[in-house]
Amino acid sequence: MKLFSSDSILFFGIILLMIACSSKNNAEKPTASIISKDSMILILTDMHLADADAQLRRVAFDSSKVLLKNDFETIFSHYNINTNRFKQSLKYYTAHPKEMDEMYVQVVTNLSKLNN
Repeated sequence: MKLFSSDSILFFGIILLMIACSSKNNAEKPTASIISKDSMILILTDMHLADADAQLRRVAFDSSKVLLKNDFETIFSHYNINTNRFKQSLKYYTAHPKEMDEMYVQVVTNLSKLNN
């Protein structure tokens, strides 16, 4: 059974396109509180894996949301970050679509490798 369907890959592509089209690219440098690109790639990969797992669970939608939230908290704990730092970093990278696009190319590559 494949973990990621062509619909999932299409979804990731649409997200990338929306990010690229809706954000401005400015020369602002990341602060020390911004998660590094390499770490963000790993975190986002793990989050997408957790999301795919949640979609495959045979539980009610509300229960799935609670389980996914717990999974995300576990991921954040593993990488020694909190929700606020992740959101701040995601906001920074969303405002820098070229960097976000580069990260998501690697995230999709990581997910594709795991799917084979």
